[in-house]
Amino acid sequence: PEEHLQQWVRRIKQEDFDLLIGVSGAQTILLGYIKNRISAKCIGWEHSSFEGYFDQKTGYYRNRMEVYQMCASKLEQIVVLNQDIADKYAEKLGLQTAVISNPKSFASREKADAAGKCFVTCGRVEREKGYDDLIEAFAEFSMKNKDWKLLIIGGGSMEQKLREMIKEKKLQDKARITGYIHEVKENLLKGSVFVMTSRWEGFPMTITEALEMGLPVIAYDIPAIGPLVTDGVEGRVVPAFQRGELVKAMEELAGDVECRKRMSGNALIKAETLEPGRVVEQWERLIANYV
Repeated sequence: PEEHLQQWVRRIKQEDFDLLIGVSGAQTILLGYIKNRISAKCIGWEHSSFEGYFDQKTGYYRNRMEVYQMCASKLEQIVVLNQDIADKYAEKLGLQTAVISNPKSFASREKADAAGKCFVTCGRVEREKGYDDLIEAFAEFSMKNKDWKLLIIGGGSMEQKLREMIKEKKLQDKARITGYIHEVKENLLKGSVFVMTSRWEGFPMTITEALEMGLPVIAYDIPAIGPLVTDGVEGRVVPAFQRGELVKAMEELAGDVECRKRMSGNALIKAETLEPGRVVEQWERLIANYV
């Protein structure tokens, strides 16, 4: 609404900002609408994959691609999280972008025990995280591996449905969903292998947390995984949404503790590349172009 836009223009002019960073697509659109009324330089900082924004069925801005494209083209720069997103912005939107990944969200002296027997995952309990697929895979895995457990750290709208799945498959003594909690690191320490079954991601912060804890990672081969996990190095990357391959990877790592320990060491090495200071340097160089 025009009144809403005018409020933002007045606020920005009163503060006399040199640079504005719109965090996520809605704010990129907002800045695009008011760009010709303000003097500040503007950057859009996007936090999801191309599919997360523009998938025709589930994308956040699936009905606003043309509006987004128009608004984003008015800004000085758009920042995305990986090269796959940058390539799709160029091909499908005609927008040139800068790629800056997120840093890891915390550092930990304590590390997970890769010799344990617990799969762990973390995130909002929503459809895009694919936890229904994970429970199905774990149920199949558990037929031959009775002593492993599954811990899902997080809460969300699918909690009840997933708990019903766990009960239906008689996994109550093996699989658990924590619900919303603040003690993420403490619960990650209970795991020995991290599993991510997301249908899409921009830059999965939970993977950075897993790497920091020294957890080997099993993940579907979605574009966001490439910069973080190399198959056979920090974990296993399996063909996207092929549950049978997911189960095989779970069985492989469960059956080889030395492999898990080697991947754990590699995970810690990868975590060092995600130090906040390195990401800050990239942002400083980018901002210096405009202020």
